[in-house]
Amino acid sequence: MKKPKPPIYRNGELICPHCKTPLLTEESADGKFYCVFCKNEITKLTEETMKKMIDDFPDKLLREWMIEIQNTP
Repeated sequence: MKKPKPPIYRNGELICPHCKTPLLTEESADGKFYCVFCKNEITKLTEETMKKMIDDFPDKLLREWMIEIQNTP
């Protein structure tokens, strides 16, 4: 198995850093995540990746989400 790496964020989706497919994961009994295609371990998102994802989040959808959260008991 290859060394664990964080997912790649590109064009609004997470990509496996090992096989470059759209990222689908499965969790093992020890809490680690693995790509369902290549079975290599995927580590946590980096802070840089999380910031990119937030920056790419559509403003209109963010406003709707915030209204929904505020109206939820």
